[in-house]
Amino acid sequence: MFRVRLALILVVLLAACDPGSTPPDPIVDGWPIGAEQSCSPDDARCTALMPAALSFFEQHNRQHQTVVRATLHREGSLVDAQGTHILMTRSGACCSVALLELADGSIRAIGVGYPGVSQTPMAFDIGP
Repeated sequence: MFRVRLALILVVLLAACDPGSTPPDPIVDGWPIGAEQSCSPDDARCTALMPAALSFFEQHNRQHQTVVRATLHREGSLVDAQGTHILMTRSGACCSVALLELADGSIRAIGVGYPGVSQTPMAFDIGP
């Protein structure tokens, strides 16, 4: 009887830990949106990301609505149709995602980071 109870408890615990049961990260403009990230004021590489993303957005969307809110996020994970996580591999520290909320209520995403050995932040319109 003890073994049956133990087996039942283990099944319940394993079901609760099933990674397939977590909802996938939302995707905006091809970018999976992960947790919001903050930059410490003394982290120059991090604090340079949002201005680079906003500048890129302005250059490529000249007649856009006003940006009313901008937040920086970690790049989330992608999953396939069966819910299996897709392994993303890149060189360098790329990418974070700038999530931009516009005055008309629409939301846009710009990837931004330091791909490869770049010392200058680069922005990317459409996600991986």
